[in-house]
Amino acid sequence: MEEANEKLSRFLLEAQMRISRERGGKRVSQSEMARIAGIPQGSYSKYETGSSPPG
Repeated sequence: MEEANEKLSRFLLEAQMRISRERGGKRVSQSEMARIAGIPQGSYSKYETGSSPPG
């Protein structure tokens, strides 16, 4: 389970960096990343740090 959290956390970070780069360095909000990833907004920071199981 911990490995899945780590992979999800890495994926979210890479996606956030890619989107930001494509926007010319503009920041991507947590709520927008949660919406893109299909993760509840209130839980995004837990998923982002890999401290909560996916699903």
